[in-house]
Amino acid sequence: IMLLGKQLNRLDKNYRNAQTLISGCESLAWLIAQKNNHNIFHFQADSDAKIIRGLLVIVLAAFNDKTAAQSYFKSLGLIQHLSPSRGSGILAIVEKITGITQEY
Repeated sequence: IMLLGKQLNRLDKNYRNAQTLISGCESLAWLIAQKNNHNIFHFQADSDAKIIRGLLVIVLAAFNDKTAAQSYFKSLGLIQHLSPSRGSGILAIVEKITGITQEY
């Protein structure tokens, strides 16, 4: 998972702020979103922790460049393979993403 984190492009420091901060994650993690005219979302995220960066790669793969209905995150079953604290952090990330998709 930590090797996956190397694939994640670092988020510009200007986007690391209170609005993009993911609350509920033990590590610092940030998320920004864009939606195009076809209701396709694109997310960018970053974290100060290598393992969270790797988990972000997995989570973003399930949500990026899809409509809200096309996400397949739940079918991954990822949470059951993580420690409770990591699982809580991933759930916080997913809740932030789904909250954004519902706002649009």
